[in-house]
Amino acid sequence: MVEFTLTIGKDPESKLKVIIKEENIMFIQLAFLSDLDGFTPHRDDLSEALAGNIDWRHDLECAIAAGCYTVIHRNKVLAIGGNHGDQCWFVTSEDVAELSQKNRMRFRKIIMQFRDLLLDEYPELWNFMWEGNNNHRRFLTSIGAVFHDQYVQMANGRFQLFTIGGSSCAQSQEE
Repeated sequence: MVEFTLTIGKDPESKLKVIIKEENIMFIQLAFLSDLDGFTPHRDDLSEALAGNIDWRHDLECAIAAGCYTVIHRNKVLAIGGNHGDQCWFVTSEDVAELSQKNRMRFRKIIMQFRDLLLDEYPELWNFMWEGNNNHRRFLTSIGAVFHDQYVQMANGRFQLFTIGGSSCAQSQEE
């Protein structure tokens, strides 16, 4: 068993305790450029990048250089993401679709722990999501996101504002 603590954000008290057991080899760590080797974003993330005219690889390289996080499972990168202040984001890989139900719940739990640490620092989290990304809409709703009637038109699609925080977040927490 390996155990370590990851500090997230500026507050040294914002810590995510990670315990790696043989049967539970999914964890979050600081991202490295090498995490992009073999990383293929999920088709929904690729469609979202196309809708926003975003060079996903370049943007992830910049985010990693600035400091973000990687969710790892069995030596595969499941997601790369982080935050810019109260704006939160993650890009998932195709490997997420192949996870068992049990491991999908582990992934969700890691993302929720990350969310909770950010909510300790910021009262509300936000971002815009491409309206065609139904998988992410379901996932974000399951972790407390509320979608608002506010849109931004990008190059090839519309993006909708979501927020996470306050009472909507508390309703989605699972212990």
